[in-house]
Amino acid sequence: MISKIEKRKGKICPNYNPIACKIIDEYGQKHGCHFQHAENGGEVCIDGYFPDGIDEKNKIIIEVDEKHHAKTKNKDLNKQKYFEKLGYKVIRIKLYE
Repeated sequence: MISKIEKRKGKICPNYNPIACKIIDEYGQKHGCHFQHAENGGEVCIDGYFPDGIDEKNKIIIEVDEKHHAKTKNKDLNKQKYFEKLGYKVIRIKLYE
């Protein structure tokens, strides 16, 4: 997987933020979870949605909101509601004020 990321200059489809992956890993270590994300197995597609990080065993999804997410708030909330309907707990980590 790392070779695919390197070939695409750090980007896989969909785009991702390496800093977000680090934040997801840190959250997982702190809370005893293991999240799959773009840098450790690839983002998982759930019915056309790509959560930033997912711990399937514990049914937890992490969404890391960057500054551009302020413009996509409704879309992000719809995505969160969909994940919650599937039984996931959704954790949002905001990287902007």
